[in-house]
Amino acid sequence: MTTPTLGDLIDKYKELETYVEAEDAAYGAAMKPYKDAINLIKSAVLAELQRTGQQNAKSENGGTAYQQTSMSVKVDNREQFLDFISQQGRWDMLDAGALKEPVKDWLDKNNGVEPPGLKVSYFTKCNIRRS
Repeated sequence: MTTPTLGDLIDKYKELETYVEAEDAAYGAAMKPYKDAINLIKSAVLAELQRTGQQNAKSENGGTAYQQTSMSVKVDNREQFLDFISQQGRWDMLDAGALKEPVKDWLDKNNGVEPPGLKVSYFTKCNIRRS
């Protein structure tokens, strides 16, 4: 048996990737009516819970449905929000993170010296794309 060449491996990768994509699409299409039915049932159950003023309900076979209220927060006006944070001292409302592009720019301009408080690491991965 001969050792596959790099080209053979790339071709096999693309063949398998194409097969998996097709199977994923077929599976998604086959499951769509079931997922739609699940969502329709959940909507109907929520509507009935709300209509009857119940927080939760149980089935005879041990299932339980319950209402859960969640919250989503989005910064709509960054400047106003930061002014509010600063004036009120509510730093607990912020999530500190570092953005890659400005950090990369800093590293480029400062001989690779990391900004204080950051640890920069690199990794290499292999990508294979269609020609």
